[in-house]
Amino acid sequence: MFLARRKIDLNRYLKPALTNIYGIGRTRFRLIQQKLGFRQNIKFNEMKRAKRRMITRSVDKYTTTNQLKRVENAILRPHFLNGSYKGIRMRQGMPANGQRTHSNASMSRTKNKLLYEAAMKATTGQDKPSKKQQKRDQKNLLRKAKHKPKKK
Repeated sequence: MFLARRKIDLNRYLKPALTNIYGIGRTRFRLIQQKLGFRQNIKFNEMKRAKRRMITRSVDKYTTTNQLKRVENAILRPHFLNGSYKGIRMRQGMPANGQRTHSNASMSRTKNKLLYEAAMKATTGQDKPSKKQQKRDQKNLLRKAKHKPKKK
């Protein structure tokens, strides 16, 4: 069975199967569950076809998978292209909204790096940034490394 252009294993429970779709998390799953009134500990193959169709229709109302990724990239693309502070921080893989970087930026570094690569792929069709951009990023990292305070 396909749901939001994604193959769903009929032997899986409903919650992990639906939350595995990009754009449907726990909150959206709960909304769908409350709206349609089904248990979360039921498998797809135990459900009737009418219920499956209702789930498919309710999932199709939301922006999911590739369409959601395109929307996110369209929102982030201007930051990368216009050279704003936010775009530079995202390109470097650092927090972009003024968060602390000394102790707790590891998640945002990972997330921003993935977002940057996805946006570059969407704008240029390349998996990686151009060599010119890579050199620019390396210079910025070296410049930062020189200015790090020494530990005592």
